[in-house]
Amino acid sequence: MPPQQPTPYLSLRGLPLADGYPDWLRSRLPCALVKSAPAVTHYPHLADPAWFAGRIVAFDEAVVR
Repeated sequence: MPPQQPTPYLSLRGLPLADGYPDWLRSRLPCALVKSAPAVTHYPHLADPAWFAGRIVAFDEAVVR
């Protein structure tokens, strides 16, 4: 089996997270980043496109560097 590479993973959430979800996700994907939208919504990309796009751009810049 080849060595595993860290996998960048971004979880952008619009609904409240279950207690311990970020820790649970990072226990499976150590490089996971969990961000909650400023507004509670099923559609964070529509409710606050600037926030959503900003998180993606920041994540991409962090991963590329």
